[in-house]
Amino acid sequence: MTVGSENPSEAWDKFMVGHPSGHLMQSRAWACVKRDTGWKPLFLRLENGSGIRAAALLLRRSLPGTRLSLLYMPRGPVLDWSNSNLIEAFSLALRQVADDTGAFFVQADPAIPVDRLDVHEMLMRMGFHREEKHGLFRISQPIHVMRIPVDRYGGPEGLLAVLPHKTRYNIGLASRKGVVVNPRTDHDALRIFHRLLWESGRRKGYAVRGFRYHEAIWRHCVQSGLGEYLFAEHQGRLLAAIQVIRFGPIAWYMYGGAIDEDRQLMATYLLQWSGIT
Repeated sequence: MTVGSENPSEAWDKFMVGHPSGHLMQSRAWACVKRDTGWKPLFLRLENGSGIRAAALLLRRSLPGTRLSLLYMPRGPVLDWSNSNLIEAFSLALRQVADDTGAFFVQADPAIPVDRLDVHEMLMRMGFHREEKHGLFRISQPIHVMRIPVDRYGGPEGLLAVLPHKTRYNIGLASRKGVVVNPRTDHDALRIFHRLLWESGRRKGYAVRGFRYHEAIWRHCVQSGLGEYLFAEHQGRLLAAIQVIRFGPIAWYMYGGAIDEDRQLMATYLLQWSGIT
């Protein structure tokens, strides 16, 4: 077992990218984002002669005035859920870290489909109890998680061909109406994006994280080359924007917002399609 607070070598990200349940939120870049927003990252990994076999980015937060803390594994742990010996070894290592850090609460959030009952059973054997997210962990959490395996359709053009006719029409309509999508990565783009996001949240009644959080994402994910902002504009006027971050072969739609006017231009259709392609 190896555990530490310093960013590990590139082997960590290589393991995450190559693992079926590896995730952006278990990456070194995401650890830096969370470090900038009040968490202490801990990197727990089990290794053998061939490299990392199991790993988890643990986010630690201390309770003010106490020696207690909580640990959170966003989209972790990452390991082979069919290997019972590996799961047992990881469970023991995790308990040791929890004891050493004074953790009274550990939350796991593996990137596993809800119908993987075998994984649910393994997690229960490790001592976890399934609960709906609440409080701190419910802020800005997506209601639905959608995945599009673009390669299954032979690429973007194959995917476009199987989309509903109305969706294809609206994508084309936005282009014909003069909507253009521009990628940006500069700090001013971050400010514009966050303002639009905040206005969208206020209008629709959902929580929006503060500028400091989004600036951390910009610093460690956008400026590092992993992501960008896409702005849909019409005659110089901003209509909608999204943030896309790529880690390995997967791109994540992180956040997005739009104005409430000019919906007939179908800008969001072209914007989402640009994010996919």
